[in-house]
Amino acid sequence: LSSLFNRGKKESMLVFDLLEVFRELKEEPLGEQASGEEEESARETNQRLAAHSSSFFSASSSMSFTPPVHPSAVGGTSIDHIDLAIEEGVEGGDGLGGGKGAGAGAPSLPHKLVAGTEEHRQCRWVVSEALAVEGSRALALEPQYAGLGKVPHAAVAAQVACDGAPPTRREGRCFGAPLPLHSCSGLPVYVFGQFELSSPGREVLLIPDAAEPRSLSAVAWNRALFACVAAAYAALLKGLPRMLGLPTSTSSPGSMYGFWPLSASVAHEELLPLLLGPLYRSLSTQPLFLAIPRDLEDGTSEPASRRQRPVLRRLEDGVVCPPAVSGELHQFVQTHFTSFDLPPSLREELLTLAPPGTRPFSPAELRAYLKRKLTDPKKREKRLAHRAWAGMHSAAFCLELLDFCIGDLQGGGAKGGFANLVGLLLLPLASGGLAYVGQASRGGEPHVVATVQQQTLLPHLRSRFVSPECTAHETLGAYFLHNDEFLRAARLQSVTLSFFAQQLQPLQMQPSATYLHTVWQTMGRSAGGAIKPTPEVVELF
Repeated sequence: LSSLFNRGKKESMLVFDLLEVFRELKEEPLGEQASGEEEESARETNQRLAAHSSSFFSASSSMSFTPPVHPSAVGGTSIDHIDLAIEEGVEGGDGLGGGKGAGAGAPSLPHKLVAGTEEHRQCRWVVSEALAVEGSRALALEPQYAGLGKVPHAAVAAQVACDGAPPTRREGRCFGAPLPLHSCSGLPVYVFGQFELSSPGREVLLIPDAAEPRSLSAVAWNRALFACVAAAYAALLKGLPRMLGLPTSTSSPGSMYGFWPLSASVAHEELLPLLLGPLYRSLSTQPLFLAIPRDLEDGTSEPASRRQRPVLRRLEDGVVCPPAVSGELHQFVQTHFTSFDLPPSLREELLTLAPPGTRPFSPAELRAYLKRKLTDPKKREKRLAHRAWAGMHSAAFCLELLDFCIGDLQGGGAKGGFANLVGLLLLPLASGGLAYVGQASRGGEPHVVATVQQQTLLPHLRSRFVSPECTAHETLGAYFLHNDEFLRAARLQSVTLSFFAQQLQPLQMQPSATYLHTVWQTMGRSAGGAIKPTPEVVELF
């Protein structure tokens, strides 16, 4: 073992054929002629081989093939390609490899096996293996494990294609020790290793069991072996972009990221620190994260051949958008930031595990960006005329940006509170255009927050009104109407009873019943409830 473990590291690529798997399963080949009892035996053997080849690649498999340990994998990892032609027998046809359904390029067996008509499925697998990684090497050299012939070797297998298409199901793969176990791992790959198993349940021991005296040493071995699993898994995921032809403009990121494990799917919570944590830390420094390069902002456009072409970047080279960033806001982020085009579940996983280099797209980052880009009046006008900033001409989109910017300021979440919003060009006005939050109107007076009815009764204040969409917004409406702290920080004037009475101008004609009803309804909303004939109301109106 000492000599074996101290060999050098080197990555290698090998191609295995299904025939080699059959030779592993069957010691003696069947002859060309088979009749009577031999024919019956051949039929049973063929059915068993077909069952082996298909059941190995299913969650309920009962037989498996473990690739041989590569000398080059010592202290590191190696990756193998395996192209399999799986043939399922059905009654009423010719032999395996010679039927009418044989697909182009499917390997033929050198010996005839009696079976029915075949259904050919061409499957492509990638197998990555690792040997003697981290503390597993030292543990294997200890007498209690060396005496048992324990080898710190683990392999991870992923089915990347079936008949030229991505597999339809990945979750719920099983462990192998090395034969497949009944327990489900919840990982989108198969995991093989010389694991120590519980008795009689044959589960991979990850927690000591007081009823089993040997469980402490078994758990120590299994936990150390997961360092090899993590290394093999990382090598597999690092090699997938090249194997799947990513990134290309037509490829789907799901074809690669579907093999990344998720905390919500694993069957054992012990796998989080043993596998997912080390795995994501290893992957974070590699260019494995599909990103959309941001558009230019200087008024010129990128060539059509380069525009929006996905690239693979390291995690620290872009931002990860939380689930709250969606719709037009997500498009804005992709235009102005290098953001990763990842499945939502993987984005949430990165934000939860937070491996080194993770940059969550936060309200603080958006606030800083908007202030940096739109504070200078000369540059502001030029930028707002560019297509990358076209959304800023919509009051609804500006409020969507403001809603995100305010996300971490509630309840004193950030130092300075709502004062962090001052200077953002995100306040839509009733007269059209935008104003900076905290900036006075052209007359030097604060902007006024009013509903559509209030603005109808006070038309002479139109130049001071914010857009009625502010009060009608699903989440921001409560801030504009009822949050005094927000109104003070943004230097906004609400329509109180006294302000309404002061600004309500007498009519030159007899008021209609509709007008009077609107006045009293507006007074009630301004007072926050029903109007009572208090001395204040009598004096004001």
